[in-house]
Amino acid sequence: MTNSEDLSSPDSLSSSMSSTKVLEVNGSSGGGGGGRSYNNVTNTINLSSGSSTGSGIVRKKSITSTMGESDGIQTIPFVTISGEKMLHLVQMSEGTLVLSNYRLFVQGKDNHFNIPLGLIDQVECRDIFFLHINCKDARYIRCTFLNNETVIEVMRKVQQTLAASKCLEEYFAFSFFERVEIELSDEMKLQLGSDLPHALTPKERFDAEIKRMEFNVQNPWRISNENEDYELCSSYPKHIIVPNSIDKKKLEQVACFRSARRFPAVVWRHRGNGAVICRCSQPEVGWFGWRSTEDEELVQNIIQACAYQSYDRLPQIGESQSVPLDSIPSSTNFTGGSIELVPEFTNPVKKLLILDARSYTTAVANRARGGGCECLEYYPNCEIQFMNLANIHSIRKSFINVRQLCALPSDQVWFSQLEGCKWLQHMSGLMKAAVNVVTAIENDGRPVMVHCSDGWDRTPQIVALAEILLDPYYRSLEVMKKKVIYKLLTIDS
Repeated sequence: MTNSEDLSSPDSLSSSMSSTKVLEVNGSSGGGGGGRSYNNVTNTINLSSGSSTGSGIVRKKSITSTMGESDGIQTIPFVTISGEKMLHLVQMSEGTLVLSNYRLFVQGKDNHFNIPLGLIDQVECRDIFFLHINCKDARYIRCTFLNNETVIEVMRKVQQTLAASKCLEEYFAFSFFERVEIELSDEMKLQLGSDLPHALTPKERFDAEIKRMEFNVQNPWRISNENEDYELCSSYPKHIIVPNSIDKKKLEQVACFRSARRFPAVVWRHRGNGAVICRCSQPEVGWFGWRSTEDEELVQNIIQACAYQSYDRLPQIGESQSVPLDSIPSSTNFTGGSIELVPEFTNPVKKLLILDARSYTTAVANRARGGGCECLEYYPNCEIQFMNLANIHSIRKSFINVRQLCALPSDQVWFSQLEGCKWLQHMSGLMKAAVNVVTAIENDGRPVMVHCSDGWDRTPQIVALAEILLDPYYRSLEVMKKKVIYKLLTIDS
């Protein structure tokens, strides 16, 4: 069974429809006033008048699809959910395509395809009368229409719906949340979890993570609020963990030295040995070998903060970790006036691993565009590893080849073609990079700083994989439930 479906096949779709009809529905969900309600047991649309009939919340799925020349009636071939609005309905040569603010639905005789809009990667018209739908899960669907004008119109409508909206409230999640509060019964609200306590705000969730990972935000770390208005870095969150000794002025200087102003930010901490994972973008070294003393200081302070063990001050690079008597933990051994730290506190400051997702050649070539990589002469106690991972353009090309390959029947050369796509090599390299981070953190107790060019494609993939491997918390059902409830189904106030 392949992931490609040709919806023009008479074996797949009903052939009872004789002409192409396009309907554009501009009504909103809900049944008050002159609006149209689509949350009905049997939803029908009159093509001539645009009116809708039916009432009540959908409890039963309707998949009938009858559009005739005489009555002009088309039944919506799926169950709508709260807040869903019909935007476009068109009859194909042998089927029906419906576009809403939540999904793209293609109805056939023996099958149907229910595709959430967020799953659509690309919609294009490559051949006359054919609309090609490429999905992010490697599915490929081809729809056939009676004329090319309809294909272009449908493609334009879908692309407009997929485009980012300037108004946040226009996204379906907000519409769904609003209508659920009005339409659903107490029983269904209970099933959806609407009876849960008020959702945590982003700051509350951030504070909970800081507490769970046992960050000492008094010393040596602090919660930076300098990005409250996203002026420091537009792609960073409002609250960021940085060393306590780095103030706003220094952060501004570091941001100016890093590509896209993505300065080193701490995202995870090992509760056992104190090693952290940082992420950032490449330094803007350029051909002239520019450097930033503030950036170098920030990296050194991250190294020192990882070696800090709740004492009154940070140990300096290369010095012994002697501490005041009144700050010594009860587990410390001492004889007379001499102080002897227990083994877990006598570890020397360890080298920070700079994991560059690019190849060394690519990193050096980026100096021509103002980028580059860290010079170890200016970053003592650091080590660089280049992972030779392909950039986003190569990954996209590889995925397109895999998607096309999944549409082909399996044969003796299928695995050879899969190898030619280099998709498995890319995934292997990504996992190898994540394992290197895990080894440095778990086995060596070393802090790690991850970056690529701009720090927003390979970097988060490596960091996320490493966190899953290192922290069982991210593999728990509890966290998955929180992600769904707090990030997908609720609105932060």
